Amino acid sequence: MIIETKEIIIHPSAVLISKTDKKGIITYASPDFLEISEYSVGELLGKPHNMIRHPDMPKEVFKELWDTIKAGRPWNGIVKNHSKNGKFYWVEATISPLWNKDEISGYISVRKVATKEKIQKAEKKYQLIREGKQKKNPILHLFKSLEKLGFSLRSQALYTLLSIPFFSGIFSAYFRSIPLLSISIIAWFSLIPLYFLYISKNDSKNLSTILDLSSKLAGGSMQSEIKKDFHKDDMTTEQKDILLGLKVILISFWGLISKIKIILNEHKNLSKEMLELSGTFSGLMRNQASSYEEITSTIKELAGSMDNVSVNINSQTVNLHMINYSIAEISESITINTQELELLGNTLTQSEKKAEEGKNIITELVQAMTNVKDASTKIESIVVFIQEISERTNLLSINASIESARAGENGKGFRVVATEISKLSEETSKSVNEIKKIIGDSKSTIVQGNQKVTEAVKTFDDINVLVDSLREHIDTITGKMLEQFEKALSIQKNVNEATSYAEAVNNSVKLQTEFTNEVFIAVESLANKTVDISLKAESLYDFSKQIMEPVEYIGKLINHIDV
Repeated sequence: MIIETKEIIIHPSAVLISKTDKKGIITYASPDFLEISEYSVGELLGKPHNMIRHPDMPKEVFKELWDTIKAGRPWNGIVKNHSKNGKFYWVEATISPLWNKDEISGYISVRKVATKEKIQKAEKKYQLIREGKQKKNPILHLFKSLEKLGFSLRSQALYTLLSIPFFSGIFSAYFRSIPLLSISIIAWFSLIPLYFLYISKNDSKNLSTILDLSSKLAGGSMQSEIKKDFHKDDMTTEQKDILLGLKVILISFWGLISKIKIILNEHKNLSKEMLELSGTFSGLMRNQASSYEEITSTIKELAGSMDNVSVNINSQTVNLHMINYSIAEISESITINTQELELLGNTLTQSEKKAEEGKNIITELVQAMTNVKDASTKIESIVVFIQEISERTNLLSINASIESARAGENGKGFRVVATEISKLSEETSKSVNEIKKIIGDSKSTIVQGNQKVTEAVKTFDDINVLVDSLREHIDTITGKMLEQFEKALSIQKNVNEATSYAEAVNNSVKLQTEFTNEVFIAVESLANKTVDISLKAESLYDFSKQIMEPVEYIGKLINHIDV
């Protein structure tokens, strides 16, 4: 791996925690450790912890570390590590044994950001160690070694220590001179009060440090700094163990409380946002449910209008069939009249009789034409009514489109249906206009036919007195009859087309009714779901309130702790 010169800046609130087994194999890595080291959990677990060791770290430091923690005591120091990408970072590490009953089961390392002052001291010290220039005072180191043994063992060791030079002095004096013995005795016995003075002074200072730190921890101050250098030999092993233990507790609880406060603050803000959002969402759902109720009511009205349209179109279809039947009768009557006129021309002797029959037939024709005219008038009124319904349908489709636009994505399907309703309304209006035009033409034709029939009646009235001019008028009447017959056929054709249009409109209305019913069911279901969602939103609002209570309670419990 290429080691870079780029440093990773550790956030003051970050706590890097890792656990290993007795052989230094990683068994746990905290989120902050993963972030700073740039490794994933899978890349760290099961790997030796020295995989993050920076090459600038002297091996002697780690030897001291392992000797200390294997002996069951915590170790503290400034350590330089490297990340996965080769960048480096400094931490103040406190490594402690993990105990399973009376046996060490593994180790835990708690690390936090190191101060610049400690980093500078560590760099100088590690450089001296790498260059082999780190030396210790042999006499002071000897006293410190005695101090680590405890008071009773220290006394025995001290007596042994003093006896060695004492007897060696006697031995050397035996061969050299008596003054040497005196000097040896005086020199070594003079060290006794100095030793006990040194121990007493340091014990008092270190005990004061321990008591001060304990008092601050009890008062909730997690920002207390242990300024002792645990690698100096002015502390007993017991004092180091106590201070290191307090330091482990301090760092662990500092990291824990810091994270809890950060999480509580984030959770509090999130709970407030969720509370506001759930309240807003609940209001929106209530408004949405109200809108769906209005849409449902509109669809019901539209369905009722479609039913009325269907009934009216069915009635119109029946009327058109009646018109068709009447026109068929007219055509038949015209044929009969033509035949009668031909017979009248051949049999003048029966002219009066035939004229009377023709008059009666024409009278019936007039009545039939009048009926046709009345039926056409009724059809025209029905067509006007259908046109009004078509306009209302178009208006309803526009309103439905507006409501679907308000509904957003949920009204997308209804918007498609509303568009189809609008198209169908336009087609209905177009068909109705065509029917209206056809009926208008039919009425005009009927009026003209009525006029001609009236003239024919008048002609037949004059037959009795104008028998001589009968033949002359027969040709005219025959021509008129043929013309009327053609018009009747044209009317019949138009009526058939109108009937087809009416049936098509009726089928469209039926389809529209089915679509409207489906939309009604869908909107009704959506409205019910909206009501359910609204109730759940209200439950979410209440739940958000409940979440706030324990968060605020925990916040009050740890509010006095200064991190």
